[in-house]
Amino acid sequence: MQAEGRTETRTIYLVMPSYAEQHKHQIAVILEKEKKNLCRSKTFEKVFSSINFKIAFANSKNIKQMIVRTKI
Repeated sequence: MQAEGRTETRTIYLVMPSYAEQHKHQIAVILEKEKKNLCRSKTFEKVFSSINFKIAFANSKNIKQMIVRTKI
């Protein structure tokens, strides 16, 4: 909420296992659809309007190591 006055665009990465990469397009469509649904609320619109969601793929089976290694 503190960032609502800022106009700069930020990016948040969704870390996914590499075997999900074949579904990259479908996941991106779902993320965009859910962002639109989320932004129907004025409160969430203020927070998420300047945020882009992207997907990062990693090969590790350990979710903790995937997140630590893919800090962007």
